[in-house]
Amino acid sequence: MVNKILAKNLSSLHSQSLKEALTQVKNTRYKIIVNGGGLENSNILDVHTNELIFKDSATFYKEKLKFYEKYELYKVLYFYGFANAYLYILLLKNPNLKHVVIFDDDLELLSCVLSEYDYSKYFKENKLILLSKNDENIMRSLFVSKGIFDSLRVYFLDICSDFYLRYESEILALQNKISSLIKETVISKGNSAADTLVGMRNTVDNIQDMVSNSSLKELISLRRKASKTAIIVSTGPSLHKQLPLLKAYEQRASIFCADSAYSILAKHDVKPDYVLMCERTDVTAKLFEQNFPQIDKDIIFVLTSVVSPLAVKYLKESARKFIIVSYEAAFIKSLKLQDFGYLNIGSSVAHNALELAYQLEHQNIIFIGQDLAYDSKGASHSKDYIYTEFFESNDLQGEEELVAYGGVGTVKSHKIWKFFKGVLEKMCLNIQNNKNKQVRLINATQGGARINYTQELSFKDCETLLDEVLKKPFKDLEPRKNAPKLLEKIYKEMQKLNLICKQGIKNLENTMLKAIELFNGDKDDLLKSREIVSFLLAFMDEFSEFLDKNPALLNVLTSDLSNFRLSFTKIFVCKTYSNSEEVQKNLQLINLITEAMKSFIIDLKLLDSLLEKYLEKS
Repeated sequence: MVNKILAKNLSSLHSQSLKEALTQVKNTRYKIIVNGGGLENSNILDVHTNELIFKDSATFYKEKLKFYEKYELYKVLYFYGFANAYLYILLLKNPNLKHVVIFDDDLELLSCVLSEYDYSKYFKENKLILLSKNDENIMRSLFVSKGIFDSLRVYFLDICSDFYLRYESEILALQNKISSLIKETVISKGNSAADTLVGMRNTVDNIQDMVSNSSLKELISLRRKASKTAIIVSTGPSLHKQLPLLKAYEQRASIFCADSAYSILAKHDVKPDYVLMCERTDVTAKLFEQNFPQIDKDIIFVLTSVVSPLAVKYLKESARKFIIVSYEAAFIKSLKLQDFGYLNIGSSVAHNALELAYQLEHQNIIFIGQDLAYDSKGASHSKDYIYTEFFESNDLQGEEELVAYGGVGTVKSHKIWKFFKGVLEKMCLNIQNNKNKQVRLINATQGGARINYTQELSFKDCETLLDEVLKKPFKDLEPRKNAPKLLEKIYKEMQKLNLICKQGIKNLENTMLKAIELFNGDKDDLLKSREIVSFLLAFMDEFSEFLDKNPALLNVLTSDLSNFRLSFTKIFVCKTYSNSEEVQKNLQLINLITEAMKSFIIDLKLLDSLLEKYLEKS
């Protein structure tokens, strides 16, 4: 039976895995040594090894607190080992420190301590965040949260005490996992504002075709539960060997095809039901330059709004049916086009295909060609790929090693595929955790990298799931009749956004002029540098509030703003020990903030130009 203190602590934890494990575990290994009473005097004994967590508590706390003086400006600290958490409670007396994230999987030790001392207040307030090394989803959520994301570039993992060196291999594995998740988080903020603007420009150019065709909402309404099984076809090197079976399964499953696999399936006379495209470039758009009348008639081409207008042009020229859908971005939301969205992830066509297959309520979703790795010959794509099977093989520089399909050995990949794999695994885990909708996720690639949270099964063995002959083609979509009204509404929203954009530019430019005025004089003056930093930080707070109220502008600034926040924290947390050091730190901050503001002005002026052109043309 769980005692009251343990129950109170567990009810406040974020980690479901730790909650469940700690309700089951029985501690026979650890014993609390009271040493006169109070948490500060307590110690923990491993009765199996007769080892104490703290050899000398008083000396331990004194040395640790001295060591962490240089980190007094840090908002987040990370540790391995919960111990009795008194060190963390002492550190949290520093008002700058907002969160202490602790990893610990020693269930008996945790049970021992959490049954004796009440930490629920710290857990509830997120001051202490206790996690298992397996809590990847919680880590992802933490790393994107505003208070923690800013500090990712100054992340380091400390151990609570030397007692935890017994878990050295687990700590090293955790370090690698966290580093990988941090990279994934930073990548997810976008490559650059320029890349985002290309997507926004393409969206604006594609809007008329978007609202003139059926919406995602209508597609889902018409075709929900039309098929039990979906097959998602990607273009990894393993695809070629699966094509004969794919042809045999054609009438027994919905087939979702990546744009890059479209011509390959046509060559092998396989008719997909959906072909998806999400990349912004003309190179990708040219995958649709050639049409294939023998398979095209009943395909729905599902394009995201950010794709090159060239892709839309090719589809229209050959009268292929398509819909354009949007991601859940603030810019598209500001245009009030909810019916035409949303695909919520969107890093790759495989992610979009999984999202669409899930929204269409398939019971089984099978991946093929989803290698996310090079094959033994260094090929990046399947045979018959339009740009050759070695199209991305030069990216072997900076290669990554991933666990191979089947769990034996490793395969070579690269950082973008590794990122895609992480996103795909997160999606699969979220699908599995949805108890209201049971979906079986199967990786039948039979090659490439292992994809966690999927079942590995040969494509041949998937035949048992394909026990129905479908009525194909599925229900057809109709063009929309209210496009003119929608375009009129869009025009008005664009006008509003254009005015907001101009206001943002004006605010930034006026602040830059004021900063230049303040900067006149002695740059080495401590009080002057403090005044300018204070002025600029106050403005950045105001500008953040302005963006919070006008999130459509945030889309174009996300990448630059994220880089600024990461760089700012890296400088800000450095403790100074003299006036001259503080002046130099302030000058670095002033330079960083003003350079960021210049970037924001450029970004918003480009957005302003894009909006002006649309309004002039409409």
